[in-house]
Amino acid sequence: MGVHEWKRINATEGTTKYPEVHPFFANSIGCSVSHSQALEDFYGTGHPLGMICEDDLVFVKPWPTIQKYIDEFAADPTLDVLSLAYRGRGGSVAISENLKLLTGAVGKGCYIIKRHMVRPLQETNAQGIQLLLREDRRGKGDVMTFPLQQQKYFFAAPRVTVARQSDGFSDIEGKHLGPR
Repeated sequence: MGVHEWKRINATEGTTKYPEVHPFFANSIGCSVSHSQALEDFYGTGHPLGMICEDDLVFVKPWPTIQKYIDEFAADPTLDVLSLAYRGRGGSVAISENLKLLTGAVGKGCYIIKRHMVRPLQETNAQGIQLLLREDRRGKGDVMTFPLQQQKYFFAAPRVTVARQSDGFSDIEGKHLGPR
């Protein structure tokens, strides 16, 4: 695909780490912990951009097409996160021929971040974990980014679908999900 440096992060098994917590919430915690670890590992590389993708990601556009979105994102100092695989739950507005701004991106199928976003994303994961331990669904990691998207940072996405998560069994939902 043209991605030269990458590292696989072993996911945290939520039900193993938190056996006393309902599986939906325990596995949601595991997902947040896993993303925080991936963010930390990226931060340690010193690279200006990091791409974090779930293991069930499918790119639906060729890499050279995706690369042009990444290049535009990287060149714009006002943008903070580029969501490549997500579900839109809020508004969006086109900001160029290629990109749009998001205010309600749900899902962390694949996203690109600039280094300064590591700590804000880890902080929202940590806050969400506290909610999830109390079995509050509002603590899911992707939902916890809404305040970041709506108040302080600019989350962008390609104006066309470039990637999605494949269908398969979701540990969090405890059932088979279609493509998303």
